[in-house]
Amino acid sequence: MNILIGICLVVITVSLIILVLAVTKTVKQAETFIAETKRTVNELRTEVLQMSSEAREVVQNTNAVTVDARRKLKDLDGLFHTVSDIGEAAHALTTAAKHAAAGVLEKTAAKTEQATRAGISNAARMGHESAGAGNNGAQIRKTAAAIAEMVASSVKIWSRMKAN
Repeated sequence: MNILIGICLVVITVSLIILVLAVTKTVKQAETFIAETKRTVNELRTEVLQMSSEAREVVQNTNAVTVDARRKLKDLDGLFHTVSDIGEAAHALTTAAKHAAAGVLEKTAAKTEQATRAGISNAARMGHESAGAGNNGAQIRKTAAAIAEMVASSVKIWSRMKAN
């Protein structure tokens, strides 16, 4: 029986040695895995810091671009108002020219109709139209003066804008 107990003790000792070797191997693998995990976490930490600094730069650049765009739009606001004013002046001038032209046409048509009804000769009719042309000349001069005034004011506005 002593031999049996001795064999059992040897088997138990060998089993324990094998178990200790297996546990040691597993611990070494776990130690390698933990070291790799630490290295990966450190790399991730470094990359996250780099990405966050790059993100900050992008946000700062975006803010700078936004501020610049707002400033430029504010500068252009005066230009848009000026262009609007010029458009309104041109519209008013065009409307006045249309009314003046319509008035001239109405007067010419009325005078031609009167001359035809009265049976005035061609020579008399020409003299009559020449008298009407004097009135037309005054209207044309007024229209030309209005156009010249609009051009002068446009040039002044443009000069002010270039100065700013």
